Amino acid sequence: MKRELYQPQLHKLIPEWISLLWQQLGTVVILSALGFFGSIPIVTAGALLIGIFNMMKLVVNGELALKEDFTLAVKAKWKTATALFLMNLVIAGIIGFDLYFFWQNPQLKLFFWVGIYFAIIYLMSLTYMFPMLADENVGLKKIFVRSFKMAMVDPGFSFVVMLISVLWIALCFILIPMLATLAIGGLALWGSLAYREMSLKVDSLLALKETNESEKNRE
Repeated sequence: MKRELYQPQLHKLIPEWISLLWQQLGTVVILSALGFFGSIPIVTAGALLIGIFNMMKLVVNGELALKEDFTLAVKAKWKTATALFLMNLVIAGIIGFDLYFFWQNPQLKLFFWVGIYFAIIYLMSLTYMFPMLADENVGLKKIFVRSFKMAMVDPGFSFVVMLISVLWIALCFILIPMLATLAIGGLALWGSLAYREMSLKVDSLLALKETNESEKNRE
């Protein structure tokens, strides 16, 4: 039996996201409020995010998400999650400063567009980082390397996922501030769904590669 490569389908993923948002509305609102107000000291943001992403991972997998699942994830992974959040904060700050600097200097405009390209790649990878940490016990180096590789497995899909994430944040905090109560939980849910889809594609890709190698060996 010939294996087929799994292809994520955005036209099905977006309705699933909206449906889960509605079904888990109370949980999303509570987690969003906890994530927003609890992250004000900044250093607590990473720990709270890993708890939120762990809850959303369970929701995406169709499992019962309890408050114990939040606290257990925080206790087990708060150090890595905090370091991951702070590192990304620094990276985002550096990218933002560089883009501003290049934009303000006409003779360096080419570097601005190069910076935009790398910023997009970075944001595509960022989409998978916390869902990956929620799903696996991995260190920072593996998170950055694997999330980049995952983003490049299907760059078109990852780009659209990243774009929807950015639009969601803009919608919640700029266009329709009332949706701020859904911002963080909704983003975590969307990221968890995207991570599930890309994990399925990676698994099918590896399985297909293994099958092809086995067929070559038999020949």
